[in-house]
Amino acid sequence: MSDEFTLARCKECGYPSLFIRQDWSGDGFDDDEYYRVYPAHERALNFKVPPLVKDSYNEAMRCETHKLWTACVVMVGRTLEAVAKEHMPEVKNMAGGLAKMLSAGIISKELYDWSSELRVLRNFGAHVTAQKITAQDAKESMDFLRAILETIYHMRPKFKQMQERRAGGQGKTV
Repeated sequence: MSDEFTLARCKECGYPSLFIRQDWSGDGFDDDEYYRVYPAHERALNFKVPPLVKDSYNEAMRCETHKLWTACVVMVGRTLEAVAKEHMPEVKNMAGGLAKMLSAGIISKELYDWSSELRVLRNFGAHVTAQKITAQDAKESMDFLRAILETIYHMRPKFKQMQERRAGGQGKTV
C-alpha cells in the first residue's frame, strides 16, 4: 500500500487543507477516495478507542460524508457491535451484548436506550424493509454514537482518573 498526500488551499477561507489517498490494491490512485486529514473531520474522534471500533466508526463517518444514509446507519450498528464484542466477547449478538453491558454497569440505562434505538435503526438499514433511512436518521445516529463512544472510552476513564487522584490525597476536600 502506498499513500499520496495533497496540500490544498480552501477557496472559501484561504486556509490550508491536507488530504490523503491510499492505494490499497496497488493499481494506482485513480479509483481511491481522498480523505481529509487536516483540518480534522468534525466527527473525527479525538480520544482512543479499540481498533475495530475505530475502523467501523471511521467507515460510518465516510458513509455520512458521501450521503450514503443506509450504509451509514449500518456502520453505526457495526460500531456498536464492536463495542459490545469488546466488553462482552462471549455474546453472539449486539442486543445480548448491550443487555449484558447494562447489567454489568458498563453502560447506563440511558446509553442502553440510545444504543437499542440505534440497533433498531441499523436493522432497518441492514434488512430489506419498506422503512426508508433518511439523512436525519443517519446524522442523529452519528450524534448518538459519538456520545456513547465518548462516554465509554473518554469521559468514564477521565472521571476514574480524577477520582483516583483525589482519593490519593491530592485535591482532597474536608
